[in-house]
Amino acid sequence: MSGLAFYPIICTDKLRDTINFYEDYFGFQPYFEMEYYAYLRHGEHEDMHLGIVDIKNPDLPTGYRDKTVAGVMLTFFTEDVDKLCDEFYMEGVDMTGEIQEERCGRRHFGVFDPNGVLISVSQAGVKPIGNLIEEIRQDYDAVLDKALRQNCANA
Repeated sequence: MSGLAFYPIICTDKLRDTINFYEDYFGFQPYFEMEYYAYLRHGEHEDMHLGIVDIKNPDLPTGYRDKTVAGVMLTFFTEDVDKLCDEFYMEGVDMTGEIQEERCGRRHFGVFDPNGVLISVSQAGVKPIGNLIEEIRQDYDAVLDKALRQNCANA
């Protein structure tokens, strides 16, 4: 399939709260709004879009009208994950905990939007696989060095 655009749409029973959350904390702005739907674009990044639809929208398929979003995780990259984590904490946003640093070098923390959607906020510019390869190489070198020293000591 060749697509022209892609963006997530969050199904919610908290339309206004959800719009406000993504405006206040992630820099999105309503591009257009209707009674049951809002299309948001990021204020600094034209290629970042987000749709928010009220589950009462009569245009949704009948079996889908009572379902809110579940099992979805969004990721946003930021230049300063520490600063943003502090801001979310001071605002009292529902967070998963403190900043985590994965073995691959990725630093991130999580927050929940008004619908319970998990949002991973990650440090931009990290090349995780490169860090992981370097760490594995260092581990390998240390193990090899230890084995060589033990072998020489036993000789």
